[in-house]
Amino acid sequence: MSQTTPQNDAGWRTLHHVSVHNAAIQESDALLTNYTELKNKVNAISAQDQKNLEKILPDAVDVVRLILDIDSLATKYGLTILSFEIPDIESELNAKAKKNANAPTEESPVMKAVLTIECEGSYADFKKLLVDIERSMSLMDVVTLEVKVADGAESQAEAVYTLGLQTYWLKEIK
Repeated sequence: MSQTTPQNDAGWRTLHHVSVHNAAIQESDALLTNYTELKNKVNAISAQDQKNLEKILPDAVDVVRLILDIDSLATKYGLTILSFEIPDIESELNAKAKKNANAPTEESPVMKAVLTIECEGSYADFKKLLVDIERSMSLMDVVTLEVKVADGAESQAEAVYTLGLQTYWLKEIK
């Protein structure tokens, strides 16, 4: 039967600490390898593809650019923009943060907001606008659509279209 001595205890503690440090170094090396592989993949993306990715999912919401783009498309098809409803992004984010403060949920890195546009024009022109929005490099989803046609109007007559577009951007990492 072996006896435990202060020297043996110190030796075991030292051996345990070395083992823990070795495990930490191995984990650190694995993380560094993973980081290097990911960095190489990112660096392999062409400059044009990086620009395209930035257009699809920007790192910040640019409501002004979005409004100008949609206004340009609407004008291209002879549609008249009657109004834009722009969400107060900061208020929405603060309300969401307060709501989720105590909830241990994993948040998505992708943020979203709905921009509402009201325009007037023919159905054929409105369809062209929707096709261009669909083909746009900016990632947007139509989440609401309301069509108002005056009583007794013909099928190709002017109508008012209220369109809710959900746009996306990457959340700022802190």
